[in-house]
Amino acid sequence: MPAPTFEEFCGDFRQFRAMLGNILQKASDGPMKQQLADAVKTLDEQFKEALNVYPQARAELQALELYPFEQAVGAEQEHIARAERVAAHRIGVTWQR
Repeated sequence: MPAPTFEEFCGDFRQFRAMLGNILQKASDGPMKQQLADAVKTLDEQFKEALNVYPQARAELQALELYPFEQAVGAEQEHIARAERVAAHRIGVTWQR
């Protein structure tokens, strides 16, 4: 089973959070209700932080995934430019890119 996307995770969390909200509304007052309310508040804060952090973290991961490819492309471009200069020199043409 593949890992859920971030959007799927968010949807699942919101469903779970709605269920907790219903339980919290129906719970009778007392220490257990307060503990549940505190736990829900902490979950909400952590979820909000995840929503704020995720875009930047995802961008950083994508940059790390692309870095080797970008390095290879840069090296290949330099190789092509060098070959163009050598070929131009051999046929006696001034080459500028």
